[in-house]
Order: sequence, then C-alpha cells, then structure tokens
Amino acid sequence: MPEPAGSADIVVGTVRPGEAGWPAYVGLFADYRAYYGAAEPEPGAGDSWLRAHEETGRVRCYLARAPEPVAMAVVVVSPASLRLSVFWQLRDLFVAPEARRRGVGRAVVTSVATDARSDGALRLALQTESSNAAAQALYHGLGFEDVTGYVQMMLTL
Repeated sequence: MPEPAGSADIVVGTVRPGEAGWPAYVGLFADYRAYYGAAEPEPGAGDSWLRAHEETGRVRCYLARAPEPVAMAVVVVSPASLRLSVFWQLRDLFVAPEARRRGVGRAVVTSVATDARSDGALRLALQTESSNAAAQALYHGLGFEDVTGYVQMMLTL
C-alpha cells in the first residue's frame, strides 16, 4: 500500500485535448466508466465525447497527479437564470483504486471549489450514490450539505 500523499504531493488542474495529460485523463475516464459498467461502444468513443464537450465549453476536465495521473473529474458550468449567474456541478469524480484514501479526492474537490469561487459561481453541486458512504463523508467534511425541499426527477428518453 502506498504511503498517504500529503496535499503538497497532489497537483490538480484542468487539462485540454492536445495537452500532455490528456491521454491519461481519457484513460482514467474509461476506468471510471468501466467501474460503473459502461463499456466503450467503440475504440476512442470516450475521447471523442470528451473532446466534443470540452471544446464547446460544456465541460471542464480536471486531472490530479500524485505525481502520476491518479484521478479525474468532469465539471459542468450551468446558467443560474434567477440570479443571472452560473453554478458549477461536479458530475463525475474518479480516483484510481491504488490512490484512494490518500487525500486525492479531497484535493480534486477543493481545487474545483476554488475555481468555482474564482469564477463567481453561486454554488457547487454534486450527487453521489446513496450507498457511497465514503464519498458522502468526504463531501460533508468539505462543507457540502444534503439538499432538501426538492424532488429529483428524470425522464428517460
């Protein structure tokens, strides 16, 4: 088991197609999807999907290194029409199994929150599986609160 990494050992930043960290990001994204049982429909599909959404500004791609790439996050910036502002949503977060319990997830969420504040976002939202106690403990420890008063709904198309 690797020694726990200190926060100084973890570097988190955005990565874009064509940059040195992009292939590692795409690999971690594929690992994330595989973890949830989503197979790659064809070689390169995940990379193409990420490129299309990153290049149009629909998502921001975060990569954590400790010092090798060990985590990825997908963030969406959405309009907040009532306040004429934006809010950020942390859509996907994946830490490679060998890097878990070392502060990597905390570093990624903290970096995203710092960038959201700097961007003037009203809030940073996320969701996780109700059975994922470790993730909920991390998020609560960082100040996230459970949302009440709303019903989450979905229309499957």
